[in-house]
Amino acid sequence: MTNDCDPCCGPTTTPPPTPPPTAPPGPSSNCTFPQGVPESGYTSIKAKPKLNDLVAQAISNATGCPIGGDCSYPGTDAQVFFNRVEAEGRKLGLCVGQHEEGVTDEVAFARSCTGEWENHHSWNYGGFKPVWPAMPTAPCSGTQCTEVGGQSYRGNVKIPASYCKTVPSPPKPTPGPSPVLPPEQTCAATGADVEYWESILKPHGSTAQVDFSPKACGADLVAKINNGNCGSKCCELTSEKGFAACEQALFGRTVYTDQNGALLHRMYQSTTAPEMVFVYPDNNNIVRIVSGNGRIKVCGTKGGPSSCVQADVAATVPPCVVPAGSNQGCVIR
Repeated sequence: MTNDCDPCCGPTTTPPPTPPPTAPPGPSSNCTFPQGVPESGYTSIKAKPKLNDLVAQAISNATGCPIGGDCSYPGTDAQVFFNRVEAEGRKLGLCVGQHEEGVTDEVAFARSCTGEWENHHSWNYGGFKPVWPAMPTAPCSGTQCTEVGGQSYRGNVKIPASYCKTVPSPPKPTPGPSPVLPPEQTCAATGADVEYWESILKPHGSTAQVDFSPKACGADLVAKINNGNCGSKCCELTSEKGFAACEQALFGRTVYTDQNGALLHRMYQSTTAPEMVFVYPDNNNIVRIVSGNGRIKVCGTKGGPSSCVQADVAATVPPCVVPAGSNQGCVIR
């Protein structure tokens, strides 16, 4: 789910600290997280992870990305990633699964079903990349773990032992030996090729939603990456235009802030002027204005201050006004 991944801290670009050694993996497991456990059955536990090395190994085996690497797989469905990580985790002898298969955005790992399950938000939805585990500086749970250096780790949970006995989950099929995810895509341009930004923020359909598209400009940029979807001076760096890799390399993850400077998070309500929420679990560019109004700012984590744009928005339809003749939607010049 920035970590989507929370957008507060930028993308994962450096390897996490090496976790302390743990017991070696056991024989292959068919143990999954029991389905049907009610919310009242979960006991949240502030803790530090003990399985980081095995979690990182499962992610690496599933993706082909070196442990701690900054590997992007544009267009990959998050559930494909989760399924493969779960399968690789079981090969290492762990119990692995989502609290609700196909729905929740964390994968839980345990030595046994009746023990403590370590939760990991291991997929950066906006960046199409794995998020690696790290050791938090203090016991934590939930999104608090990102504030103490836990990276993917989200604390532990326990469930009633009766679910492990009476509600077993069927094992998932083991994937074949072929690579799990598509080869990592690269961008032929670098940040030095971007002369300026003309990014677009516009209303999205007949709703109170806004849609952001990073648009980079420069003669060298166009010469290096033009696939037929660029203009004479600029290229919209979106997956729809075929530039997902360049979006990640040059602009980074899209970050929204409200009028008070509060960052928009996926995991909890964080903006009030106006209140905003992401519309889709795998898209950081489309946002709904829930209530209020204000001047918002949208920036790229790799584009620098020059990549930022501002617009006045409100919880109305449309949520912002496009001035006559504007080629940047509602952006205030």
